[in-house]
Amino acid sequence: MDVLIVGAGIAGLYTAYLLSKEGVRVKLIDRKKEIGKPIKCAGLVSKRIKKFFKLEEEMILNQVRKARFYCSSTFLELKSKSLALVLDREKLEKKICEEFLSLKGDLSLKESFIDFKIEENFLQVKTSKQIYKPKILIGADGANSLIRKKLGVFPKLILNALQAETKGNFDEYVELWFKSNLSKEFFGWVVPLNENFARVGIASSSNIFSAYKKFLVERLDGFKKPDAGGKIPIGLIKKSFGERILLVGDAACQVKPFSGGGITYSLIASTILKNAVLKALEVENFSEEFFKKNYEVEWKKFLAQPIKKGLMLRNFFNLPDFLKQCLFLGLEKFKLKKFIENWDFDLLDKNFDRFFRTNSF
Repeated sequence: MDVLIVGAGIAGLYTAYLLSKEGVRVKLIDRKKEIGKPIKCAGLVSKRIKKFFKLEEEMILNQVRKARFYCSSTFLELKSKSLALVLDREKLEKKICEEFLSLKGDLSLKESFIDFKIEENFLQVKTSKQIYKPKILIGADGANSLIRKKLGVFPKLILNALQAETKGNFDEYVELWFKSNLSKEFFGWVVPLNENFARVGIASSSNIFSAYKKFLVERLDGFKKPDAGGKIPIGLIKKSFGERILLVGDAACQVKPFSGGGITYSLIASTILKNAVLKALEVENFSEEFFKKNYEVEWKKFLAQPIKKGLMLRNFFNLPDFLKQCLFLGLEKFKLKKFIENWDFDLLDKNFDRFFRTNSF
């Protein structure tokens, strides 16, 4: 075995697929029972995802262009220059898994990572089932990554999120609710799947169930038990590597700090990680210095600035509600909405196209 990947979410699955496609011997493990479950996000992504793989029709539940930002009785209506897609993440993850397995990839579910130990010339990884000796260990084990913790690396903040798929009357708008009595660090969301169903949820660092219940009662005049939940890591971590160790996806905090979305950033980072692993295996160099140069520096070259932009935008959450309302009214009155409507959904730079020109998928 060349590579052991812990975590079979988007980041782990896509990394496993890319490496297997290049002939790397990959073992992928996850403690869950089934790929794609439990659901952990609203599934709202930019259409940029189509650059990484072809989406089958049934994977796209809805396409939206409009959003409403609410604060108390005031809302700001925006129309993006490009479409956003609402994905069936379960089907997407299962499709990537099928592709990985078709390349003779090795998958083990209901298997948990426990610890790793670096010997002089090899890595020893202990799981709930056995001990492995891969050349490289990849931590794609989410926001609460145990592998990241064992490297002594921690995100700035971790938010808790709850969500339910609810029935009702929903229009074509994605709704974002910025009310400090609901959450002081994030927002509530309504992502329409169609006219009759939507994903409704909220994130907060504390008292998440209370915030969730309050939001559903306020927005839907009722309560529904959450059917999805997860954690959102916020910040730019100091390092995403160790000797023979790499982190990717939520484990590496490759997440948009303002919206909490991590799919696009994970796909970008997975592609860069693949290149670093191929180089490492070719020259048999698994040192921290090598991975810093070939992975850390490279992914931060593309994603550090977007993450920093997202962190700056998070200052909006700290404003009192009356200032948020004033900002919404000012943007409307002085016709400044176009400035926001023209933003890149993923906060990526215009020269980001270079990434797609220099990488194969």
